[in-house]
Amino acid sequence: MSMLDRVKLAQICEMMRSDSDNERTVAARMATDMLRRSRMSWTDLIVTSTPADGPPESPPPARRPPTRQPPDKPPRTQKYKGVDGQQLVADLLRHRGLSSWEAMFVKTLKQQNPLFGFTDQQWQVLKDVALRHGRWRG
Repeated sequence: MSMLDRVKLAQICEMMRSDSDNERTVAARMATDMLRRSRMSWTDLIVTSTPADGPPESPPPARRPPTRQPPDKPPRTQKYKGVDGQQLVADLLRHRGLSSWEAMFVKTLKQQNPLFGFTDQQWQVLKDVALRHGRWRG
């Protein structure tokens, strides 16, 4: 059994990051051939250690992702400039002239819990759709 040259294997594995499909394929074959000559599998390499490699290494400590604060949720309102959101959504759904995207957007607003209301961004898009179809009453 030949000893596995881990440095050379790592260099070959780096070639697998290439943008070229052919270069990645050749690198994978070369790495697999190296493992085969050492009578190892990819599982042996990654999960276990063979006697030729010496004692198993302890895994590096797990890296914790940086702690991030969740973004502030935008405020939601049920009414905007005196216009009731649910009534406007119902009116727009009865209107036949909506594009498929507009219809899908308005349907998703209808499916939201009415107690939560809409975000400012949702109101702006809803207002634009209503204005485009002559349904804005604000």
